[in-house]
Amino acid sequence: MKELCIIDTFTSLKNKEVINTLDGKALGCVTDLEFNRLTGQILRLILPGEGLGAMFSGKKRVYIPFDQVDRIGDDVILVRFCALPNADEKE
Repeated sequence: MKELCIIDTFTSLKNKEVINTLDGKALGCVTDLEFNRLTGQILRLILPGEGLGAMFSGKKRVYIPFDQVDRIGDDVILVRFCALPNADEKE
């Protein structure tokens, strides 16, 4: 069976809503990506988090490991994300 290869851009990813399949909650839209500079592998999706000032505050960001992404569709990104206490803070 031939493997399907779909190429996407960051611009198209940041326009997609991220939905948590564990609870059905909409988490927001991707604002940034974290990737390995040497391999080019995407490590985490970065979302602004909740609240009015979350878009401008790095402390409230939500980091979703890329291995928790189930599917990237035409309109949404489905993830199975279980947030841990203080998981939104970058170490």
